[in-house]
Amino acid sequence: MNKKENKISKEIKINKKSARRNYSNQTGITLIALVVTIVVLLILAGVSLNAIFSENGIIKRAQDAQNKMDEATQNDLDSINELNNWIDGKVNGTTGGGTTGGDETPTEKPLITDSSLTSNDRTTSESTTVIAKDKKGNQVVVPGGFKISSASGESVQQGIVIEDKDGNQFVWVPVSNKNGDGSNKIVKDDGSEVEITLGRYTFATSSPGTPAIKQKGSEYDQTTLAQATAGTLNTKYGVAKSTYYFYELNGSRPGKEKSDLTGTNTTAKNLKDFIEKTESNKGFYIARYEASYGSGYNSSGTDTATKFGNAKPLSKPSAANSKSSMSYTVGTLWNYITQPQAALVSQNMYKNDKYVESDLINSYAWDTAIVFIQTYSVKTDYASHNESNTTKAFTATGKNNDKYCNIFDMSGNASEWTTEYSTNSDGSIFNPCVLRGGYYDTDGGRAHDCTSDRGIDYTIISYSNLGLRPLLYVK
Repeated sequence: MNKKENKISKEIKINKKSARRNYSNQTGITLIALVVTIVVLLILAGVSLNAIFSENGIIKRAQDAQNKMDEATQNDLDSINELNNWIDGKVNGTTGGGTTGGDETPTEKPLITDSSLTSNDRTTSESTTVIAKDKKGNQVVVPGGFKISSASGESVQQGIVIEDKDGNQFVWVPVSNKNGDGSNKIVKDDGSEVEITLGRYTFATSSPGTPAIKQKGSEYDQTTLAQATAGTLNTKYGVAKSTYYFYELNGSRPGKEKSDLTGTNTTAKNLKDFIEKTESNKGFYIARYEASYGSGYNSSGTDTATKFGNAKPLSKPSAANSKSSMSYTVGTLWNYITQPQAALVSQNMYKNDKYVESDLINSYAWDTAIVFIQTYSVKTDYASHNESNTTKAFTATGKNNDKYCNIFDMSGNASEWTTEYSTNSDGSIFNPCVLRGGYYDTDGGRAHDCTSDRGIDYTIISYSNLGLRPLLYVK
């Protein structure tokens, strides 16, 4: 090999070593860059995940923002609905604010009778039906168009009184949600819990005893007669109580005084609806007072429909009538009224109202009100109580000592027509109409009936010591 070839060979070997060094240097740099890149990416990924999924991350903030937007939207809708209800009430001019409906879900309201509230706050009419709570947490459903009266107690036990725009007052009677199933235990002022079952009862006549339920509201079948209940009657009727029975009917039955005088007793407007709404709302309302005359009587009418078709009673303190007088002066206690007339005017009281139905009191409501009073008041024998009144005349309702749980005169002053039906008959005379409670002593010295007593009479009769009491239930 010549010198030139040796030189070339040496240069080739040197270039190979240099190339290997350069390759090694390039490879080392690439791996370091890769590792650094991966580390950086992991750090960035951790930061990103934390920013997205942490408690204060993007997703959580987005969810919170969406929830706040939904809440604001709902609040706006609620405000619009309340405004619409208020406008509807003002336009239609009814106590409840309209003529149809009442199917909106009631809103909840805290302590409606809290003593810390001002008088104005306590007595503001509701624009729609609300579910309120008394001071012990018991549910009270206050219908639209009504307010808590300044005369109300602060608990169910003391008697929650509502009032419409005309001053008519009603008392809340609480019941178990499904007739004693434990879902609506009512708390008394001392903290103890009780249940009150909507039903028809028999009561002890001489001692408090335990009321015996004969028929729960949930057992009522609209397609059949209600279960027969033996009567508890004063012996003055001269008929053994075992010979006839009492029903709540889904249709009227004929009754007559004489062979040429016939008529029909008026049953509950819709007994099934009353029971279902009462169970759903966990209570109903009973008029605080025996009814007094309001307005609408047509003196020139020739029958019940024309005379009483627009007549409405009042439930507020009244002026009394004398034994022998009948007056259609507004504010006088309403006596001398037949059972069909009493039913008609009771139904007229809130006819076509948006939030409530009114009717003549039925046997379920009467008996349950007695149980309510005996359970919550000091008058544990109220069923057998009769309020002394030997004046031989009405007294003004709301003036007697007969006041328990804020309800007046169930055991005295006047007996009251109901929608219950009697099977009693005596030859050609039938007595389908049922009256309840005590009344003033027309004869002077003769004992009058007690709160739970049932009386019977025919459909065309009216007395000085016989009146009526409406009930309300919330739609």
